[in-house]
Amino acid sequence: MGCGGLSCAIVGEKANTRGVIYDEDILQFVKKAKNSTCKIINEEGYGSGFFCWIPYTEDGTSYLNVLLTCEHVLKKEIVSSNDRDIKIIINNEDKIITLKKTRKKWYNENLDYSCIEIKEEDNIDNDFYQLDDIILEKDYNNEIFLKENYNNIIVFAIMIGQKRGHDSGNISSIGKGYFIHDL
Repeated sequence: MGCGGLSCAIVGEKANTRGVIYDEDILQFVKKAKNSTCKIINEEGYGSGFFCWIPYTEDGTSYLNVLLTCEHVLKKEIVSSNDRDIKIIINNEDKIITLKKTRKKWYNENLDYSCIEIKEEDNIDNDFYQLDDIILEKDYNNEIFLKENYNNIIVFAIMIGQKRGHDSGNISSIGKGYFIHDL
């Protein structure tokens, strides 16, 4: 579409409040999400989870591979049990995580998360997400966090159509142990 030989003013478009993610950057995220995001099959249907390294010692020298999801996807009754199996699908491959073995497990109904240690024998050697070291090194309060523009997030999940997808948003507030976002 042109201006038909007339002089045209070019009007710059304003990005929405979520900001802009460039194609090259999103392609990197999609590649990682393919191997780091999973579908968790439960009694009610399915939900999403992801694999992540988390610091495990106070000095930050030891990390633990974990599966993170919402507590409403893997309820405390499942996570706290020692006789259940969890079926997951990673990149169209079925896997079983057995809770019959000793492993570290956490959950919190109020913060809506469940976290399960991934062991070598689980044969999940995918590309685990890593936490941003900058965030681990600073004492972020709302003002510093939002001022330094660390408030953009991308969430990869298994969507209603049972396909992996993503959404992006902003963190608007940080509390003790949680954050509020606009997704």
